[in-house]
Amino acid sequence: WFRCPFGDGADDPELLRRLAALGYRHVGWDVDTRDWEPGRTPRQVESAVLNAAARRATTVALLHAWPSITPIALRAVIDGARSLGVRFVRLDELADADVPAGLPAAEELVVP
Repeated sequence: WFRCPFGDGADDPELLRRLAALGYRHVGWDVDTRDWEPGRTPRQVESAVLNAAARRATTVALLHAWPSITPIALRAVIDGARSLGVRFVRLDELADADVPAGLPAAEELVVP
């Protein structure tokens, strides 16, 4: 699996062809939690994922391991997603699904 940094190149057929030739499959995301953004709160990260999961059959959320808010938000994300009936799967289980190819336009998030 490979994720184009910042989504750059995710729509470049030549890049995707070369990745495939190396045995990689690009997987993008359809919700950017922007957990890396200064001032972002765990509640905003949670809302970003849950808002997307409530609207889509398949959701791939972009989360990073290094911002300190992500681990704080993760428990609420998991619990909230489960309460919505979300089933967590590995990427290889999405192989036949419509896995996002790259970064969409940023969504405005409503934080209750």
